[in-house]
Amino acid sequence: MAESLLNQSISPSSPVSVSVCDKYDAETIKNILKNQFSALGISENYFKNKKVVIKPNLVMKKSAEAAATTHPAMIEALSSLLCELGGHEIIIAESPGGIYSESNLKSIYKVCGIEEAAFKSGISLNFDTGFKEIKYPDGIVSKSYNIINPIADADIIINLCKLKSHSLTKMSCAVKNLFGVIPGVQKFEMHARFPNLPDFSAMLVDLCKCVCQMHEVIHIADAIVGMEGNGPTGGNPRFIGAIISSRNPYNLDLSAADLLGFDDAPLIKCAYERGFCPKSNAELAFTENSVFPQKINDFVMPDSVHHKNFFTIFPDIMGGNLVKILEPHPKINYKTCVGCGDCVRSCPVHTIDFVTIKNKRKAKIKRDKCIKCFCCQELCPHKAVYIVKNPILSILK
Repeated sequence: MAESLLNQSISPSSPVSVSVCDKYDAETIKNILKNQFSALGISENYFKNKKVVIKPNLVMKKSAEAAATTHPAMIEALSSLLCELGGHEIIIAESPGGIYSESNLKSIYKVCGIEEAAFKSGISLNFDTGFKEIKYPDGIVSKSYNIINPIADADIIINLCKLKSHSLTKMSCAVKNLFGVIPGVQKFEMHARFPNLPDFSAMLVDLCKCVCQMHEVIHIADAIVGMEGNGPTGGNPRFIGAIISSRNPYNLDLSAADLLGFDDAPLIKCAYERGFCPKSNAELAFTENSVFPQKINDFVMPDSVHHKNFFTIFPDIMGGNLVKILEPHPKINYKTCVGCGDCVRSCPVHTIDFVTIKNKRKAKIKRDKCIKCFCCQELCPHKAVYIVKNPILSILK
């Protein structure tokens, strides 16, 4: 049997493999992934007779061109490689935002181009909507998680994430992508349980380690075209030109953050404090075959994170009340809102209601109860949720 990855997945010394890739060509991507696997010490026999689950980012129904989801060419290339390497059973599994149902999964797979990619590759799509409670006594903020069945039952998991900006966690990559193993609307419950960013970040770091200790996991980032601005769904596509792989998700995220010019991503900070990754990209180990794209010096941040410098330094000023008054918060654009109710159903603390404006149903956020998780912005299919920033912030900054 090939060497187990379990004891290496959270090692700060675990290397990262970076390759330049400028197009979504399945054959090109397949060759890159094959070389990265070899450089990471993943032998050709590793996948033989194993049940392999590919966990992409399919946050909502978006075409590949929107850059909100894992590109189907990545699925096609990885699936072809896994079949070539002897994967016994290969399944694509994801719990997107909203209701975790067979009908919703069918729609997501089709719109995101995953259904066609799976058909071309001859692999399976998951429609099992059950889950298992997984105990995790080593968790700092959470001692157990409900995890969807295909992930819980896998031999090997491929965490095939999308590199994007994120309104809550600033960046979405390998660690954040594993939040998709929590079934459906239970993700909203996790937001309600951990309403502030430090605790929510700690929960995600716990969850990631739980999954990596439970199974052998390989992490791959689709960073050919990412998303900047109000990600993870409302931003704009941005060419990055890379594919990144590692056995350690925190190391991968650290490398990705450096590529985008981020130096204070909350999940990476939390992982470093736990000893799961180095403090800076300069301390990472990279495989000898790594080739780096040009770093981005003008990556557009989400509107919600520009306050971080001030509030990181003075989080408790005036008992924390100043933060509540001044921090960016979501608001509904009534001209764009169609009253579909997705934001109402996705709000973890039920602070969004319907109101009637000019005889039309619109959503309205009660600001006093809002926990600023930005789920409403993330899951609005019409980009009708925007971020309001207090003008005083520019002075305080």
